[in-house]
Amino acid sequence: MNIVLKAGAGALALGLATTAAAQSSSIVDQSGTGLDATVTQTGGPSAANAQTSTITQTAQDNEATVGQSGNGNTSTIDQTGNKSFRPGISEVFVTQSGTDNSSDVDQSGDGPSTIDIDQTGTLNISFAAQSNGGRPGTFNSIDLSQNGTGNSSSVEQAAGGISDDTQAIVEQIGSFNTSDIIQNAVGSGDFQSAEVYQEGRANISDIYQDEDLNQASVSQIGTSNVNVISQNALTVAEDNSAEVMQDGFLNVSNIVQERELNSASVSSTGSFNESEIRQNTLSTGGMNTAEVLQDGTSNESNIFQDGSVNEAMVSQFDSTGSVSTVTQTGNGNIAEVTQGTAP
Repeated sequence: MNIVLKAGAGALALGLATTAAAQSSSIVDQSGTGLDATVTQTGGPSAANAQTSTITQTAQDNEATVGQSGNGNTSTIDQTGNKSFRPGISEVFVTQSGTDNSSDVDQSGDGPSTIDIDQTGTLNISFAAQSNGGRPGTFNSIDLSQNGTGNSSSVEQAAGGISDDTQAIVEQIGSFNTSDIIQNAVGSGDFQSAEVYQEGRANISDIYQDEDLNQASVSQIGTSNVNVISQNALTVAEDNSAEVMQDGFLNVSNIVQERELNSASVSSTGSFNESEIRQNTLSTGGMNTAEVLQDGTSNESNIFQDGSVNEAMVSQFDSTGSVSTVTQTGNGNIAEVTQGTAP
């Protein structure tokens, strides 16, 4: 058991550190074998600049490192570790360097779990939770980085189920970006991965994935872009994939995929573009493919596919106000729509 506590002023005690001048507080509660906790807090000399850190670790092979260097940062870490199945590793690293950042981490499971959170700026809020519901799960990982002001991110993986090879990476660089990722919310899942990158201001991304072999990737660089990806939310399926790239202003993308081996890709470069892709939401089947590229302004694309081995491709380039709707049911249908002038 190793505990290292540092603060800007005041006395240090095992499991409890309080700085009287800055009113910073750290509470560490550890139980088990091989546990390690490190807390470092610096801030201003007034109560308004107080730092708060709480670490609770139970079971074995846990490690938590916090670091807060600013004013009014808050960190809470709760690791329960492994159960009776096999020994494993739970690790958390949190670094907050700014003002009024808040981080909440909860890990509980039967396998290796790693959460790495880095928040630099002001008023960034992050929540990350990994839980394996009483069965062995391997390689859960969350990497979350927020850089600007007022960014909010929430990641929850393997809640109430079995999870192997789950990974989520979120990076938000600008201001007031929001990201929400839920993977394997209701059941067992293997190899789920979600990756979100938002750089501008007020971008919103929501990803919901369930069951096996889901993968989603989102990049939104501009301002006020909105993306929702829902893959196999409540039904059994395998190998869904979705990829979205939006660059401009107020682009909206919605992807809903169920069943097996579906793939969707959306790219919107201009502003006020809207895209919706729904595949196998009404029937069984799979292996449907949809691709949308919108380059101009105020374009709208809707793709609805049910069945198997259907393919749809829409390109609307630098036109303004183009509208395309593709509806395909059955098997082996192919649709291609091109509007405007190719770049």
